[in-house]
Amino acid sequence: MQQETLHQCLDFYRIDHFFEQVSGLDDHYANSKLETGRQMLERLHLDPDELLLIGDTGHDFEVASGLGCSCILVSNGHQSHERLLETGALVIEDLSQLLN
Repeated sequence: MQQETLHQCLDFYRIDHFFEQVSGLDDHYANSKLETGRQMLERLHLDPDELLLIGDTGHDFEVASGLGCSCILVSNGHQSHERLLETGALVIEDLSQLLN
């Protein structure tokens, strides 16, 4: 998601306070998700072993693997439940399942 739109969504849903930092797409940096993730890990001094990436595509799983962090995929987004299962990641149907 484009960076400005991402911030607008976080503000609209009043969840921005849950995040120390968010990174969306910014046309002026042609970084990949993996490179953006690496930069964020370095900037925030984060240990990948303590992180969970939540995504909705097989590419998100690839990014998590490249960063060395855990991953949960949500199947009510861009790709089907069956396709996400092919990654080998834990797949849930709805974000509310994270609370259980």
